Amino acid sequence: MGLKGVFSKKPLLQKFVVFAIITFLTAVIFSVVSYVMLPLLFDVAIADLPSFLSDYNSQKSVNALKFLQLFTSVGLFLLPPFLFAYLTDFQLQLGKKLSRQIVLLTIAIMLIINPFVAYLMQWYQALVLPEFLESIQIWMEASEQKAMQLTEAFLQMQTSSDLLVNLFLIALIPAIGEELLFRGVLQQLLAKWTGKIHLAIFISAFLFSAIHLQFFGFYPRLILGLVLGYMFYWSKNLWLPILAHFTNNALAIIFSYQLVAEKVQLDLLNEEVPVNFSAALISFFAVALLMYLLHKKSSIKKG
Repeated sequence: MGLKGVFSKKPLLQKFVVFAIITFLTAVIFSVVSYVMLPLLFDVAIADLPSFLSDYNSQKSVNALKFLQLFTSVGLFLLPPFLFAYLTDFQLQLGKKLSRQIVLLTIAIMLIINPFVAYLMQWYQALVLPEFLESIQIWMEASEQKAMQLTEAFLQMQTSSDLLVNLFLIALIPAIGEELLFRGVLQQLLAKWTGKIHLAIFISAFLFSAIHLQFFGFYPRLILGLVLGYMFYWSKNLWLPILAHFTNNALAIIFSYQLVAEKVQLDLLNEEVPVNFSAALISFFAVALLMYLLHKKSSIKKG
């Protein structure tokens, strides 16, 4: 007897439990396997792994971190949704095509939303916690600085091969994996469980932002999660948020590539160039208008 659809008739709560167990097991297995493979692939002693993986100035160490990210992404994001769909006959909504108009609208939204998101990031970074929470703020700032150092190390690209590797590792794999998990599975399960789609979209976006463990980027990523959630809800097509997610990540990578960065001065990592309130407001209303158009186009396509 095959396992396909074995949990298809189980209650919704049991399906949540099945998905949680699958995700936990695959994440642990892939993490353990990847760490076991590190000494063999990168010629480093197990005892030296902590210091080796902390050396962001070493290309060998950065390559090892990229290898770890690939393996953990497969175990945590990519594999669980497909296994869950197989065992429960769950529909991930990957069977539809996207029209050219919807594709162009989606790319435009992700281009135009950056000033608004950057402004939120700057506003959040400027917040100062009360004095009795000073130790927490210091820890948050240190964690954020470490995350930024890792991002900068990943985005050091000297050749077109480096660019292609980063587009695959940092843009494509997270776009597919995270959308499968947060929109494809969680948002749909939560919508069925609560009967409230807007609450499901918010919870999924909240978890999407929280799992990245970047405190100053929490609200900007929450906004992006909401945008991705509504794209999926309106279109009933997971390829749409995947495209949007990929576009958002790919833009940061492409404009960090040396040959492009020298010609086009765009600060998509929000490190140096401040965004004023007017630019953020224009960005917000422009995105709102484009989202409305996307909603109408998606409704027409479904109709």
